[in-house]
Amino acid sequence: MPINLPEDQPGFEGKPSKVEILKASSAGLAGQLAEELADESTDHVSEDSYQLLKFHGSYQQDDRDLRQPRKKQGLDRAWSFMVRTKFPGGRLTAEQYLVADELTSRYANNTLRITTRQDFQFHGVGKANLKPLIRNLNERWITTYGGCGDIARNTLTCPVADLLPGNHFDYQALAKQVSDHFLADSTAYYELWLDGSASWPMDAGSKCNRHARNPSTALHICRASIRSQLACRTLTVSISLPTIWP
Repeated sequence: MPINLPEDQPGFEGKPSKVEILKASSAGLAGQLAEELADESTDHVSEDSYQLLKFHGSYQQDDRDLRQPRKKQGLDRAWSFMVRTKFPGGRLTAEQYLVADELTSRYANNTLRITTRQDFQFHGVGKANLKPLIRNLNERWITTYGGCGDIARNTLTCPVADLLPGNHFDYQALAKQVSDHFLADSTAYYELWLDGSASWPMDAGSKCNRHARNPSTALHICRASIRSQLACRTLTVSISLPTIWP
């Protein structure tokens, strides 16, 4: 498969960074992530895989307070991972919040952090728990795709704009469209965390099928349709840090 580097694009000046070269040669942000995540002999991933992991919504971290004591003992760092969701416009359902709260007790350090970018963060996630956590989130229609890295991350908007007098523009829908548009065009996320298996029906003419190259977009489009059918049974809430935590 040909590798298209930034320097090959019209108007590009200078040399691509190491990360750009890594991304271009990573087979769509897959790299060696599958192999390294399955390796039970170590609790962290290589530097290259760490850089790619960001685009899947996770950072590799270590406990800084333990760094020096462990070094003096000849021990490696106390590795763990942070996983960040991506809620365009900060919108999620009450069920999704409860699921996230339960998952942080099962797979993380029992804290669920709300960010100023209208997302959730799970901290203290062990390498073996990365896939179960991200898979369980996606099964409840919560994605982490594009939550980190040098990419358009979460798209923010006012969660109560529709309540303003005289306002008739759907900012939540716009935030969703912007988010979907800037997602990386790759199937690696779908293949790595969801085992490449769809959990919703596809037919030849469906929007899911037409967007199959971008599984996260397909997830949003198809499940948005499902949500509209269940609207009468779903309570929607919005994350706005200044509002919730003054």
